[in-house]
Amino acid sequence: MRKISILAALLATSSFGFAQSSTLPKGFDTTPGNSFFWAGFSVAPSSTSTVKYYMAREAFLYDASTFPWDPTKPKVIDKISFRRSGTSPSTNATAHKAKWVVIMSTSSQPVNQPNTKIGDNHGSNKKVVWGSLAASKTVTFLATPKPGTGKTAPFDVTLDINNFVVPANTKTLVIEIRSYSSDVKSGIWYVDSVLHSGTGFNGGRYSLFYSTHCINPRSFFSSRANYLNGHFGHIWRTGRKKGLPVIGFAGLRLAKGVKVPNTAGCEWHINPLIAAVTLTANGPTHPTNPGQGTAYLDWGHIPNIPALVGVKIAHQAIIIDPTANALGIGITRAGESSIGTGYDPKLVKVSGPYSYGSSNSLSLRTIDPNKEVYSRFFFRRAPIIKIQ
Repeated sequence: MRKISILAALLATSSFGFAQSSTLPKGFDTTPGNSFFWAGFSVAPSSTSTVKYYMAREAFLYDASTFPWDPTKPKVIDKISFRRSGTSPSTNATAHKAKWVVIMSTSSQPVNQPNTKIGDNHGSNKKVVWGSLAASKTVTFLATPKPGTGKTAPFDVTLDINNFVVPANTKTLVIEIRSYSSDVKSGIWYVDSVLHSGTGFNGGRYSLFYSTHCINPRSFFSSRANYLNGHFGHIWRTGRKKGLPVIGFAGLRLAKGVKVPNTAGCEWHINPLIAAVTLTANGPTHPTNPGQGTAYLDWGHIPNIPALVGVKIAHQAIIIDPTANALGIGITRAGESSIGTGYDPKLVKVSGPYSYGSSNSLSLRTIDPNKEVYSRFFFRRAPIIKIQ
């Protein structure tokens, strides 16, 4: 009998070692994460704040090395649970309900270098596991007290999802969350996350060098993640009606801006090398200007060529609108983006491209996740999820 007990113990610590954890990434069952994530989870910080970051679309990518099961074998997932972060905020989280859609897939997309287009990270087995694209489904967040130092909050936000099969030898698991609304007016609920070591923001950099809003209502630029093997894309949130032509120009930055006649002193700052044309679509909404105005400009795929890292591309756009001024065009602000590298695959095992909508003076706008094509950002962390 003793020999059998020893054999069972050896088996439990060797070939079945994968099963000792139930969290994705593995090993965080009773260990708190070292970070937190807000997009899709948090709510308005105060009853008077106009900044609401919970309107979001994000795709979290998990490398097979982080799976809490043997990745060489298939896995059926029928329930996922989240817990609030102990690192932020410092007070109790506010109970509330939100509307979500959750989509899962497996792919060969490297987690250290996700695609800038959020949907392009999915594989061919993409499946909606919570709600539907036509009808989001309620998620209940509880008023969980802040856990003590070194302790974890309970996994008390649970979704009984439609069964999703992770095939054997999967390289990357993708979990996309689209968040549509929340019924709370104050308080914050951040999800517990793990942050992997990295070398800064390797989704490229963005700087605004001409900040004049030569159009009313103002047009805000909000796509900033551009890196090797991703898409180079821009989003302009115009606050205008749908169907207006938008012409984007990308190229070299002029040494000095050129005054444009009949535009009340607006300046042009780009020596264009390429152009892209689109129409404003129903995107952001605003209490006094509902359902109007996002313009998505896609400049195409960025080749995976190391020599491109650090290359700067300036950009500005024109909105064709007879009501804008005497010339009938609105001119956006001008900025400059550099191309990033993605992250070191030896260091980063989870990451996520995401957008939490506007975070500016027009932040009363709510963003329709179904129309969010590009990520605004990309970071080397993802929520800790209990897998069942």
